Amino acid sequence: MQQYLHTLEQSQSRFRLSFVAIFMVYLACAYHFDRTVGNTLSFCALALYLGFAAGVVVVSHQAKTMSTMRLNVCIVIDQACMALLYVAFGEVGAPLLLCPALASIGYGVRYGPSYAYKSALAGVICLIPAMAMSPYWRSVPLAAAGLILSNSCLPVYAAAISQQLRKDNWRMQRRANDLLVAKEAADIRARQDSLTGLLNRFGLDEAIDAIIRVPGGLVAVAAMDLDGFKHFNDTHGHQVGDELLVRVSDLIRFRIAGATARYGGDEFLFALKRPDTHHDVIDAFESLRNDIAALEVIPGVSVSASIGVYLIDGTAAVDRAEVLARADKLMYLAKRKGRDRIQTNWSVTEELV
Repeated sequence: MQQYLHTLEQSQSRFRLSFVAIFMVYLACAYHFDRTVGNTLSFCALALYLGFAAGVVVVSHQAKTMSTMRLNVCIVIDQACMALLYVAFGEVGAPLLLCPALASIGYGVRYGPSYAYKSALAGVICLIPAMAMSPYWRSVPLAAAGLILSNSCLPVYAAAISQQLRKDNWRMQRRANDLLVAKEAADIRARQDSLTGLLNRFGLDEAIDAIIRVPGGLVAVAAMDLDGFKHFNDTHGHQVGDELLVRVSDLIRFRIAGATARYGGDEFLFALKRPDTHHDVIDAFESLRNDIAALEVIPGVSVSASIGVYLIDGTAAVDRAEVLARADKLMYLAKRKGRDRIQTNWSVTEELV
């Protein structure tokens, strides 16, 4: 934020220098056609303001951060110099009519409403004696009063609008952030099982597609079913059954490094990319199977797990539906062979069949 304000200060200093230079060109043209315009003192005052503007450009570009003190000094000098130009040039200074107000509005837009109020107050303090000292403005008191009033009220009004716009912008940004957070939460819910926090079927399908899309390495897709879960659920109630599923999911997170999902009921699916060896895959699922067998949600009551692991070479083209179906068949084969075991398509010669 400090760097952003410093950038604003630098741009303002360049604008001030351009403004003074343009006004000097205007007065030079006016003096060319009317030699009575201004005097030596007034042109010297304008030259001093030009020097001040150039100095601020140099200082602001050499400084590393914005200075509040430097900004307040600029506010006072800006308003004092413009008031002095009203005195020096009278009606020829008509192009400056709303410059004090515009300067105050500029301060407010760049740095906040408080700076608009400071600038407006400095402008009024400088304009009142300037109007009293100028023969031209004394001759048109109502115009002078209107000038003072407009240069004091317009910045305040603009600052109030700017502040309201800032609040509205903040509310819109907050609303946009809330919508983004809600969208991200909805995306997570769309891919996550609400009970266990694992991926759901849609989330796992995306994960498998991402895994098999990258060629090379070993890919393991596994299916696991809890043996006797339906009887356990019917006997001890759905609440205890849900607790068992949550506890099993915690074990899965601890043992399996890969995409894990609850596919529905008591069936879980896994996708592992680039495990070091075939043995690492089997060891991980063997540890998971043993942990589940030792898990007792109710003292003395446990369940087992049948797991089918389908290992494939990641260099070959793979179809998601096909590998899931093969992992599922291996899991049911483990059940037919007595349950509480792991069945793979990996032979003892470590070749994929």
